[in-house]
Amino acid sequence: MPAYKDEKTGKWMSRFYYENHNGERKQKKKRGFITKREAQEFEREFLLQQQGNPEMKLETLAEEYLKDAKVRVRDTTFYRKKNIFKTHIIPYFGKKPVNAIKVKDIRKWQNHMMEKTNKYSKPYSQTYLKGVNNELSALFNYAVDVHELKANPVRQAGSMGRKNREEITFWTIDEFNQSMNQLNAQDSTEFMYLFIYHLLFYTGMRIGELQALSLNDFNFETKTISITKTYVTANVKNKIRKPKTENSIRDIVAPDFIFDMLKQYLDTLYGYEPNQRLFTVVKSSIGNKLNTLAKHAGVKKN
Repeated sequence: MPAYKDEKTGKWMSRFYYENHNGERKQKKKRGFITKREAQEFEREFLLQQQGNPEMKLETLAEEYLKDAKVRVRDTTFYRKKNIFKTHIIPYFGKKPVNAIKVKDIRKWQNHMMEKTNKYSKPYSQTYLKGVNNELSALFNYAVDVHELKANPVRQAGSMGRKNREEITFWTIDEFNQSMNQLNAQDSTEFMYLFIYHLLFYTGMRIGELQALSLNDFNFETKTISITKTYVTANVKNKIRKPKTENSIRDIVAPDFIFDMLKQYLDTLYGYEPNQRLFTVVKSSIGNKLNTLAKHAGVKKN
């Protein structure tokens, strides 16, 4: 495994030949390594990947898997996958050879994940843990299918978390009104939240659907709201898009007072155009504000 030092920069370069999938002889070159060992390690990992050898490091396999997934799934799904790998999988398994990761290693990782807390110092939800476990399992399925790994150790280890969400609590109309009474309707920002919560409570729309709403979606004659799009929070270019399923596209009949509140809310907006989003507030703010109102009102969190 030859490596070459650039005397001008003092850094190392990896340069070698390999045979691609068409049987053609190609040269691979990469500069900027701090040590000779790093340059040689790059060559080794690259050749193992080209050969489909499961002795490659997991971080190398993950890079290949994500590159493959990027053209096969929605960009929001890809962003979620990439974030899970970056946060929970590569830091733990990244430097280990794929075929050296055994069932006992997966079980230790699962226990580690179940003990971890999120940025709010709370344990991860059971559905989130299930999703993280599924991503690691999908990676090993890819290794089995593409790189001839003998077995998927995640499947053998069993899962963690659960698919079904935790029990959802609902407010009564009295609990809702108690919480809303904490808001000052004379303040424009407070009124915005008041309107948002009334829309969510009385229509059942999702927060992403609410964030995508424009004035054009409201029909004052039929008293309906058209749900044809959603707002995604992932790090993607186009945040407004169609819902995942056709069943999510629908018209919702809303009470008359919702349209009265809409007129009042429009009076607080400056230079607003009917095709623009009505609400630019982020999802976390909507949830955090509601929890604060519930606390002050002395009712359970929703």
